[in-house]
Amino acid sequence: MNILIIILLVLAGIIALLLIIALFTKKEYGVEREIAIDKPKKIVFDYLKLLKNQDNYSNWATMDPDMNMEKMLGDDFTTGLRNLKSILEK
Repeated sequence: MNILIIILLVLAGIIALLLIIALFTKKEYGVEREIAIDKPKKIVFDYLKLLKNQDNYSNWATMDPDMNMEKMLGDDFTTGLRNLKSILEK
């Protein structure tokens, strides 16, 4: 029985210690990343704004090259641009 009480006291002490540490840690944090692209802003923006180009710089697409990509039907910035999945669901 004494061992059980000791174990419970140790667990309570660890939990209390973690709660005290949490009082003094930062409540907010931020992550920033930066990359330098050696092209004019206009060219970069014109490339990034197209939905069809998003797979070329997607982290998920680079991690899984066998990923099933949705095909886009239509032209960017026009009425009626849809992905193939939305058409097949109808």
